[in-house]
Amino acid sequence: MPQMDPNGESSPASYDQQFSVAQKHHLEKIDWRVARMMYCLDPKYNTPVDPALAFEVQQKKAEDGQAIQQALASEATAYWSEKLSDVNRTLPIEENVMKGGVPFVEAQPSYSTEDD
Repeated sequence: MPQMDPNGESSPASYDQQFSVAQKHHLEKIDWRVARMMYCLDPKYNTPVDPALAFEVQQKKAEDGQAIQQALASEATAYWSEKLSDVNRTLPIEENVMKGGVPFVEAQPSYSTEDD
C-alpha cells in the first residue's frame, strides 16, 4: 500500500517500495529457463554433488535440461515460423554459400610488407 502524505497524494518514497528488486535491476524480462538449462547440461556444474548421489542427480539434471531445451526449441521454431510466414518464407531458411573471393595479393598487387 503506498504511503500517503498529508495532502492525500503518494509520496515519492512509496514508489520505490512498489517495484521489485528484479524490476530495479531490469531482470524481469529474462527467461531464466536458459540459465537453468545451462546449469543442467554443463558438466562443470556437477562438481559440488555428493559422489554417492552424483549419478542420480546428474541423470535428473540431464533430463530436466533436455526437457527445457526441447521447450525452448519448440517455442523458437513456432515464433520464427510465424514471423517468416509474414514474408512468405519457411524454416529452415535457405543459406547461400558464396565462393571465396580473389586472393589478397591479386586484389592489391602493389602491397608490400614495408608499408605496414
